[in-house]
Amino acid sequence: MLVAREGRIRGTVGGGAVEHECIQRALEVLDSKNSHLEEFRLHPNPAADLGMVCGGDISVFLGTYHRVMNR
Repeated sequence: MLVAREGRIRGTVGGGAVEHECIQRALEVLDSKNSHLEEFRLHPNPAADLGMVCGGDISVFLGTYHRVMNR
């Protein structure tokens, strides 16, 4: 999934709460330029990361991409 600084989005990581968090964190990475791996835990436990009931874990790499134009 690509997230542009102005909020345009291409693709998906599955929708829902995880996608919302990925978009917010991607915008933070664009400002900080600190690439990293995010771990999301999808468990029915309210103390878990997102409190999702579907179960499982998702790992998402957040990094920047800069297109270079040939002149």
